[in-house]
Amino acid sequence: MEVFETLAIKIPNAVLIDGVTEHSVDEVINFLEQYGDIGRKVAIFSGSKTNTYLADLKRIAKLSRRDYAEVLSEGMTQIRRSLAELNPETPVVAKPEPEDSKPPDSVFPPSLPASLPSKSLSAASGAEAQGGERHSASIPAADLNPPEVQRYVVEHVVRSGDSLLHAFHQLRAFSGKVPRPIQETDYDTWRSGVELALKDPSISDLQRTRLIRDSLLPPACNIVKHLSLDTPPEIYMKQLDSAYGTVQDGEELFAKFMDTFQDSGEKPSAYLPRLQVALQHAAKRGGVLEKDMDKQLLNQFCRGCWDNNLISELQLKQKKHNPPKFAELLLLLRTEEDREAAKTLRMKQHLGMTKQKATTNAQFVNTVEETNLCTALTTALTTDGSYKTAACSFDSTTV
Repeated sequence: MEVFETLAIKIPNAVLIDGVTEHSVDEVINFLEQYGDIGRKVAIFSGSKTNTYLADLKRIAKLSRRDYAEVLSEGMTQIRRSLAELNPETPVVAKPEPEDSKPPDSVFPPSLPASLPSKSLSAASGAEAQGGERHSASIPAADLNPPEVQRYVVEHVVRSGDSLLHAFHQLRAFSGKVPRPIQETDYDTWRSGVELALKDPSISDLQRTRLIRDSLLPPACNIVKHLSLDTPPEIYMKQLDSAYGTVQDGEELFAKFMDTFQDSGEKPSAYLPRLQVALQHAAKRGGVLEKDMDKQLLNQFCRGCWDNNLISELQLKQKKHNPPKFAELLLLLRTEEDREAAKTLRMKQHLGMTKQKATTNAQFVNTVEETNLCTALTTALTTDGSYKTAACSFDSTTV
């Protein structure tokens, strides 16, 4: 504590970080500057007081005949209150304890103030020692909130925030291998995830760069290996786009979109998303204006969908002057398909219960003359003594 007093450092207004190297200091500073201005940076070399602090708590618990866990819990409550003072927007409320569960002589008062006075706190045991004297223990107020504990809490918050960053912006692996491994994603899907991270204002460029580098596998990672960590993420994406991005121009992609039709056995609700993907590729390359995408999508769907009854039922051609959005149109298609499927099922169930199968029994009787004639024609004796087979047919009489 003498070091902090000498340097005139206010612990409630300071962030103490330990275990950082010279190369990672700038990264930590850039992260903390997102939450406010930093007045000054001071390097401090001090010994740890954590063990001394915990030993004092054990001594207090022993003198007061209380459980060490309770004393430690009350100490952590005071630490949480100090953290709440550092960040007033996130108040920390201690969990109240039942009145009957507290011992009559508590070492700590029921509610500790947010800022402790400079005087030391005294604690006395509830039992009389030998000779009728009470033993007392004094703890400096500053030791109740040592810098080592603050440093541990700050490190935990920083590391937890970094873990939450990767959880919210989890990118699937991409290597650029051909054929593509089943556990990896294609480049367009991977790039869509990167674009979400690029548009998030809560993370820095350095964190975006880390997300990109962590998700790349060879040989894709070799393309950006020569770039440093402080290189803007846009430069990373420019390098990767040159290797894996679409090389067709907008006009070719739009022509490909206009040549996309519904396949055999494909539902209209499956055909529309396939059209949407092709249209998005054309729009990214400048083949179609963004304001015209809904109109072009509806026009091509009416051209390429072979279900004219569906188009007439939904009056899609009448909506060309005010085309619906992609999500709205897809919902209309799925709803109509579900309605038609339910109607077809009801029809099959109804006709299956009422329709009766018609059966006919037929008997064929041949006369004696017809039978003898057929036998004579079937086997005929030739002049050279050989046999030949002839076809025999006659009308049958139905009874």
